[in-house]
Amino acid sequence: MSKTMQTTLAGLALGQSQHYRNLSLFPLFHQNGTGPAYLSLKEAIAQGFLEVEEVSESGSVPQLKAINKGELPILLADGEELEGAKQNRIVNTSLLLAAHSENLIPVSCTESGRWSYSSRRFSDSGVMMSSRARYRKASRVHDSLKSNRGYDAMQGEVWQDIEEVHRRSGSGSSRTRAMKDAFLEREEDMKAFLEAFPLQPGQNGMLLFLNGELIGMDYISRAEAYTHLHEKLIKSHAIEALAEEDRPDDDNTPLEVRATNFLHSLEKMEAEKHQPPVGLGTDYRFEGEEAAGAALEHEGAIVHLTAFNKNALGDRQAGLSRLARQEDRLQRQWAERRRRFEEAMQRSATPAAEKAPVK
Repeated sequence: MSKTMQTTLAGLALGQSQHYRNLSLFPLFHQNGTGPAYLSLKEAIAQGFLEVEEVSESGSVPQLKAINKGELPILLADGEELEGAKQNRIVNTSLLLAAHSENLIPVSCTESGRWSYSSRRFSDSGVMMSSRARYRKASRVHDSLKSNRGYDAMQGEVWQDIEEVHRRSGSGSSRTRAMKDAFLEREEDMKAFLEAFPLQPGQNGMLLFLNGELIGMDYISRAEAYTHLHEKLIKSHAIEALAEEDRPDDDNTPLEVRATNFLHSLEKMEAEKHQPPVGLGTDYRFEGEEAAGAALEHEGAIVHLTAFNKNALGDRQAGLSRLARQEDRLQRQWAERRRRFEEAMQRSATPAAEKAPVK
């Protein structure tokens, strides 16, 4: 693990624990500054500095064009969702887009039943991939990197993960199987979780337990940027908490001790160094017996660090064992669905005079 990552983890402080239903949360604070300046996805789009659109009129599922028109870099956090254009997408890895830059960013579809324009540009959907699905996606990206396949999250598996979110959350009315619809159907529950875990002044992240089992953590270097990610992160864990029955915590070790031990264990892990697909900084990936995660470093600071408890969220091999059997079939199904939709659109656009038989 890089010296910067070790220093960052060592400088994290746990805030007062918060509890609601089967979810427990420790706010994270950092003692050693904020690092380079940047904007979050949400504020950059709201201020008109970030424009995200399809790469062309016909579109490309695994890529989007992201244009930073501002003076500051823009952070797109791993798992954040963009809504609009031909279908909703999530960001496959954390990216820091340079000022005044145009980028092709790696994404995955989160709306398998739509391939038609709802808008020309994307907006911030306000949600992030569920914590379990996000862990699985990050694991597949790590495997793709080790196989020299770039930041590929395996689209077929992403759809499987989203279907599981719908099933586990009880969502059944989504016409296009959009990931966001699962959150919207539980909107009142989401509000209750957000009220139970309010943003704290100066907060940089969170570390969470579900039914007494540590799930993982996220850290953002700038508290100002974190304010725009706090609710997304809460909802990504809440959607999982709603799918789990309340269970007693059989471990008598205080949660604070377990949280501290987890952070210390991350400091000792080895990390692989990668060049991000676009943008600034260095991408690190780490994985051990019990934990896995990633970090984006720039100008001597960790901009975003995320770590997951593999034992709590399900080992990645469970997903990878299905991959060979399902990936080709799912990709063929998607290609056929897209072909039929485009043919139908072409037929509907044909002028009536052209359709009339020649007499």
